Amino acid sequence: MNRTLPLAFILPCVALSVIQRSHADDNATVIDKPARAPRPVPRFDYHDDRDGRNLADVRLTVKNQSELPTLEILISAVGPNVDPIPGYRGVKGANRYTAEELALMLSGQHDVLVTTSRSALSGLTRGGIQEGRRGRIPQRRLLSSGRIDFAAQTPIEYPLEVKLNTGPISKGTQQTEVLIDGIPRMRISFHFGGRRAQITGFEEEFEAAGREFGTGAAQAGRRAGPRRRAGHAGRFR
Repeated sequence: MNRTLPLAFILPCVALSVIQRSHADDNATVIDKPARAPRPVPRFDYHDDRDGRNLADVRLTVKNQSELPTLEILISAVGPNVDPIPGYRGVKGANRYTAEELALMLSGQHDVLVTTSRSALSGLTRGGIQEGRRGRIPQRRLLSSGRIDFAAQTPIEYPLEVKLNTGPISKGTQQTEVLIDGIPRMRISFHFGGRRAQITGFEEEFEAAGREFGTGAAQAGRRAGPRRRAGHAGRFR
């Protein structure tokens, strides 16, 4: 005996089957590709040449300035590896002395010279400096009760970052030098391929070549060309 189902029962089943297949087809055409992880920004630690403490966090990024590529050197007084000032006040991850030096650089009390060249015989391109983030520095405070406030911060804000730019860069291998008050402080060697820069060398202090460029103080520093200099002029303490 052939049994037949009522039409009223068959139609909803067919419709449900079509809807399920349609949803399955839709799902089959949508492929969720895993998001590509961003490229890590090259970062370096700037160390004190006397005791080896890490005084600043340095990050390097290619930026477009007036539609021309430039290498941005971000110097930060805060960062996961930055060592604090000596004593109980200092908190790991920030250095108030470095922030004070950044403020002097921005105010013009330190002469900052940023130059980039493609070879020892090529001309120099001069870069610039601008302020980055500002904020308070974590710093423990001794209360009148004799207890220590471990969550305290500095009463005033400091520049936490400065941005040094190389000026326009072109394809090929080149070097950027940073002099502060005529004293060589940083040299970065890199190869620029048109979109990204591959960092091939990072020196915290270096022998400066004798180039006729910049202020008299900078030229004097280049002639002297010390690798290690005593004193605190233009240095991250």
